[in-house]
Amino acid sequence: MEMTEEQINAIKEKISQMSPEELENLKKEAAKQCPFCLMNQGKIPVKKVYEDGSLMGILDINPANKGHIILFPKMHYENSFEMDEIAINHIWNVANSIGKKLIEVVNAEGINFFVANGEAAGQRVGHFLIHIIPRFKDDNINFAWAPKEVSEEDMNLIVNSFQGFYVESPKKEEKVEEVVEEEPQEEIEYEYDDERIP
Repeated sequence: MEMTEEQINAIKEKISQMSPEELENLKKEAAKQCPFCLMNQGKIPVKKVYEDGSLMGILDINPANKGHIILFPKMHYENSFEMDEIAINHIWNVANSIGKKLIEVVNAEGINFFVANGEAAGQRVGHFLIHIIPRFKDDNINFAWAPKEVSEEDMNLIVNSFQGFYVESPKKEEKVEEVVEEEPQEEIEYEYDDERIP
């Protein structure tokens, strides 16, 4: 049963008035019904291709192509914006490695990584995930869109809104070089036999 726009707006209004504790409880309740959380708990059977302490990768049951994998965090995040830097870096690192492996496994000619954050972007379930889709020539998967005309004023407004925007790069572990003081070498005197040819 689909909700009306009025019902959706009423729910959004109610959520906006909730305390942080109420929101956390709501999130826990949502996770109990989330199909991806249930897959992680072993309550929904899956064809698992990858698992570590924080992620699970499964074959999509309605694949765009043979080998289509869904990679998702075991912890319930509604979208990528809720994830911290370590979690987001880890999931993309793993997605990239799975993509490389998938090219070998199904002889793909390319890979699409597809993410939908929010209903308007095509997100159907409130659990963040990355679709890893093997691509083949003439596979009839279409990610094309009709270009829209954007005014110069709107483009400038967007560019100006990003002035001063900065994302700090993750800090690399600094390599500490151990300074070892060399003990002075004892000078060795060599005696040469004048009859030897140098």
